[in-house]
Order: sequence, then structure tokens, then C-alpha cells
Amino acid sequence: MLDVIIIGAGPMGIFASFYAGMHKINALTIESHNELGGQLTRLYKEKNIYDIPGFKKIKAQDFIDNLLDQYSAYKDVVKIMNNTIIKGFNIKSNSFEVVTSKGNFESRLLLITSGNGTYIPRELDVDGASECKNIIYHIERLDDFKDKKVILLGGGDSAVDWALELEKYAKEVTLVHRRNEFRAHQSSVDQLLNSSIKVMTPYLTKEIVKDGAKAKSIIVENVETSERVTLDTDYVIVNFGLIISNNVATQLGLANINGNIIVSANMETSLEGVYAAGNCVTYEGKIKTITCGMGEVSVAINSINFKLHPSKAPQIPYSSLMFK
Repeated sequence: MLDVIIIGAGPMGIFASFYAGMHKINALTIESHNELGGQLTRLYKEKNIYDIPGFKKIKAQDFIDNLLDQYSAYKDVVKIMNNTIIKGFNIKSNSFEVVTSKGNFESRLLLITSGNGTYIPRELDVDGASECKNIIYHIERLDDFKDKKVILLGGGDSAVDWALELEKYAKEVTLVHRRNEFRAHQSSVDQLLNSSIKVMTPYLTKEIVKDGAKAKSIIVENVETSERVTLDTDYVIVNFGLIISNNVATQLGLANINGNIIVSANMETSLEGVYAAGNCVTYEGKIKTITCGMGEVSVAINSINFKLHPSKAPQIPYSSLMFK
């Protein structure tokens, strides 16, 4: 039997896999997607992160690659199993059986690091949008947009941040938002309004003009005046947010607030033996940042270690003493 099954291999799950290995905890990590890294890998791999200690900035994919390199020292001890769907749980007297698409696995404890849960981008609901190969929902490589005309749809942090990044590569960047106010950080909005990016508010996308399997242009309409404008484009990037489902909390019957799992100071949930860390949790003063989540993982793994070995003195060794 395993000591713990870690659910989710985003940044918190990868770090938890490393940290469990460092503490010699017999663990298995389960990830539903093919790629490891969560949202950072699947949606924002070329986006810079500015609040990671020790880095002025680091691209999301580089950060994940660094975590995976750190984890690699224990990859033979703590396996990460990707492309594995969790179908349910059997709660036993002293263990948990996790039912997956690749078989059943049993462990004494569980650690949930599933972030915001399973998610898919909100799609552009305009006739023909799904048929256009150049209407996309995430960015793989910024170089793909070099000298191109790019339209971004949305008004949150992702839309504004990507517009600012693309300004360095694209021939022309236009940001279309349905409201006059943006939901992004004010500093980013200020930077946007002082850039070369064309900002169109309040406009909605009404039609797509196609050329084969691509959108040649889009027609947007002013919400207040009904004025219509045709915008030529090479790419349309849709940033309308994500549709999120956190089935793990529901399946285990964990106490939660709006899908966020309630945890105590040691990161244990309302169900004894089940711990959680990262963006999937809530508590008074919770901040949804990567650095905060990493601290929660450290607390959770040490709590799990004490739970597994209650006779051990609750003393955390310095990592410098754990490596030879």
C-alpha cells in the first residue's frame, strides 16, 4: 500500500512529488492531462512570471521545467502517472482506494493539489468560430505571431498580459473588450493604455468573415452605439476565462466554499487523512499565488509525514542536511 496519493501534477503537485521523495514517503502522483504543469503549461507556457523568489522573471514553461528537474532526483521513488482519469474513491477504514482509468490504487492518505480543477477555455460563441484554425485559446510560441495582425478578445489579466507580450512580436495588436472597464491589474491596464496596442471598448464580436478554414476578419459591434467595425486579422486569441470543475472535492464530500476546499492550519481537510494545498484550498487569509501554494505543500507533506510516523519528533530538518 502507498503512503499517499497526490492528485494533480501542476506546479504544486510536481513540487509535492519532489518533497515527498525527499522525505522518503512512498507516493504516487496522478495527473489527468498528458502534459505536466497545469495551467502554466497548457495555457501560459510563454508568459513571464514575476513573483517567484530568486527570479526577476521566468517564463511559465521554464519554471515548470525547473520543478521537473528538481523532481527528477526522486522520479524512481515517486512516480507521476499522466493521462490518468480519476473515476471515483472508495473510502475504507484506514485507507483510500482511488479508482482510475488505469486501475485502482490504494494509499493511507491523500493530498489534493488539483489547482482550480479540470478546466476548459470559454469559447467564442459566434457562428463559424469553431471551424477557424486561427481562432485559438492559448499561445504555444510567441514567435508564431511575428509580424502578424493579432486580435485579442477579453478584459482580464490574461488578455491584457498577452496583449503586452505580443506587442513585442506582432505587426499589429488589437484588444477588444465588451466593457469600458478592465478586470486586469491597474498597473497592467495603465501600461496597455500607454502602448501601441489598439484598444476597442465596449465592443462584442458579432460575425466572422472566413477564408477557407481561417478567419480573414471579424466584425465587432459597439455595445452602446451599435456601430459595427470590420477588423482584418491573422490570428484571434480568445481569453474569456475558464469553465472549471473540481470533482475531487465533490466525490470525497469535502467541506468547501464555492468549490474551494476548506483546510486547517496543517492543510488537512474535513475528512481525516485527506490533505490539500494550492489554488484548490481556502482558509482565512488565503492568497492564490504560486509562492503561497508552495508553502502550503511544504506544510502538507510535513503533516503527512507526522501522520505516517507519529512517534517521530515534530522537527523539520534543513534540506541541506538531507542531501549528501
